[in-house]
Amino acid sequence: MKNVLIVDNNPVIIKLLVHAFEEQSFTCSVAEDGLEALNVLESLTPDIIVSDIIMPKISGDLLCRIIRESRKTKNVFLVVFSAVLTEDDRLTKELDCDLFIAKGPEATIKHYVATILNNFRKNIRRQKTILGLEGLTLRTSAQELLLARRHYNIIFDNLDEAVVELDSNGYVVLANKTALTLVTSDIGDFLGSKLIEHLAGPPLPLIIDWFSKIKKTTTQSFISDYEEPLICGTTQVQVRLI
Repeated sequence: MKNVLIVDNNPVIIKLLVHAFEEQSFTCSVAEDGLEALNVLESLTPDIIVSDIIMPKISGDLLCRIIRESRKTKNVFLVVFSAVLTEDDRLTKELDCDLFIAKGPEATIKHYVATILNNFRKNIRRQKTILGLEGLTLRTSAQELLLARRHYNIIFDNLDEAVVELDSNGYVVLANKTALTLVTSDIGDFLGSKLIEHLAGPPLPLIIDWFSKIKKTTTQSFISDYEEPLICGTTQVQVRLI
């Protein structure tokens, strides 16, 4: 039996996709964001992955890059199923995916699942045209937000300081190039890991305590001391948690 992983944070879309794939005898796994998807992929190599783009924690475009860079998942049939394709067709050039589908009315989902399965079974790969644009309206506000997101990502990735975004449990959901240089790790290995796994030194228990507090209440920023430095890889670092 074939497997599909659906990555989307819209419960209605998830339900409709699962129903359509199960009707075609596929076993479905579900993740509500990119971080959860990476956890699923640790124990499962699906035949098909269908992913949204705009999601909390690890975004869909970053997830797609990680999937293609991983030896385990690089040959998975990879589909982007997202409303933002209406406003940003550059994703078809930037992402090495097999099919791009713009989210439209819920009634079209079964039709597009049939298209996904047809291409998968016939091994039709790297389709750079976007399906589903007919009848959809360009949203200027969404286009402006996507442009702002792109600008933010460029600035973030080129900062000289190492910057890492974490969830409330201390798992890495985003990291810039400088941070990856410090941990000497591929982004696919670093994302989804715990920050404390990459640090050593006397202040480490203080960081663990800080994370236990932010689950319960707002707490002050944490800054490690130069006199008792933390070590990341082979480098002494000062860590600031906000």
